[in-house]
Amino acid sequence: MVRTGMALLMVALAAASGCKSDSGGGAAPAAADPFADRKIQAVEPHNMTQEAGRKPIFRWKLPAILHSPNIVTFKLLEIGLAEDPRKGVEQARQIALVTGLAGASPTEVDPFKPLAPAVITGEILDLKQLAPNTWYCWKIRALSDLGAGDAIFFFRTRPDDAAPGATP
Repeated sequence: MVRTGMALLMVALAAASGCKSDSGGGAAPAAADPFADRKIQAVEPHNMTQEAGRKPIFRWKLPAILHSPNIVTFKLLEIGLAEDPRKGVEQARQIALVTGLAGASPTEVDPFKPLAPAVITGEILDLKQLAPNTWYCWKIRALSDLGAGDAIFFFRTRPDDAAPGATP
């Protein structure tokens, strides 16, 4: 009983002084997400960006485990008007699929001008720019000898044209 009381007192004192206790109760802020360095991160456009350009160039950061990927694919889906685009993914329409990015540029793609040997398919081939005030989601899938990762991000386009005189 005395040992239990002493242990609780030590944990309380450690918590009050800001020290890390052995009980695991006080996790350091840097360890808040131990898998953060294993996730694909959006660089441009940032996740949930609003007022994004209508001819975006997509950029992302691969985690160390995927540093030298064998396969990278990119998908662009049009969600449309939505209050919360994350709830519209099931009804989203795929407008672009880009494969072969590992050999072209494993961390960036311009879906209107992908670099060789990347291959693009979908109705984006017939578009000059994306629709105005529309939610989109973009997905990245990467595979390396050490692992695999995928991510999904959302953005909404701005109402004006990407370039003067451009038509959708």
